[in-house]
Amino acid sequence: MFFCIATITWSLFSISAYTDASGAPPYLGITASGRPTDGTTIACGPTFPFGTRFLIDGVVKVCWDRGQGISDRHLDVWMESYEAAILYGRHDERVGVIQDGCQ
Repeated sequence: MFFCIATITWSLFSISAYTDASGAPPYLGITASGRPTDGTTIACGPTFPFGTRFLIDGVVKVCWDRGQGISDRHLDVWMESYEAAILYGRHDERVGVIQDGCQ
């Protein structure tokens, strides 16, 4: 049998929201990694490779995007609408960085 155990490292991040909604919802854009945006997409700093998983509010989000002004302690959560992004706002939060035990 083969087992993989993930570890979670907790850190404080500044979190904000963004959207690429410019047409009729739901609009899906293309991220810096080339993948379409969806409900799990976040933009993260360059230290984190694409595909890095983060635990935010009990939900796993995946770094598939980059953004101007996104540093290593700032995450930008993708939202389906401008209104949702505004409501989400900007705040500091304890976030888990998930690392697989399998390499």
